[in-house]
Amino acid sequence: MRTTMLLLLLLALPAWALEPVGELSPVEYVRTIDGDTVVVVEDAEELHVRLLGIDAAELHDGTSAAFIAAAVVALVLERSSTVWLEREEGNELDHYGRTLAWVWVRTGAGAEELNSALVRGGWAVEAYGGVRHPEARELP
Repeated sequence: MRTTMLLLLLLALPAWALEPVGELSPVEYVRTIDGDTVVVVEDAEELHVRLLGIDAAELHDGTSAAFIAAAVVALVLERSSTVWLEREEGNELDHYGRTLAWVWVRTGAGAEELNSALVRGGWAVEAYGGVRHPEARELP
C-alpha cells in the first residue's frame, strides 16, 4: 500500500513534458540497485545505469530515505510499459564503468524523465551538474 502511494505521488507531481535532447534507446528493466542506479538489458547486454544529474541516499547506509528512494525507482520502472535510456555524448561511463543516462518511462499517454521526477519528489537531490530544466514541451 505504501509503495502504491509513493507511485501515485510521483505521477501526480507537476511534470515537465521534456523532450529528449539525444536519441532514446529502448531497454528492458531488470532490477534496482539503489535510488540512482538500476540494471537494464540493452541489445542482450546487461548494463548498470547511473542516473545522470542526481544523487540518492545509499542503501548500505541503512536509512529509510535510501530504502524509499530505491522502492520508488523500482516501482516506477516495474510498472512502466516502456523504459528508454538517453545518453549524453562524451559522458557515457562513470569511473565505476556504469552507463550514465537520463532514464525515460512511459506514463499514461506521455513519457517522463525519471531523474528529474525523483528530484521533484524529494527522493533524490541534484548533483553532478544537476537535472535539466528546459521549457515545457510535448513528447510524442
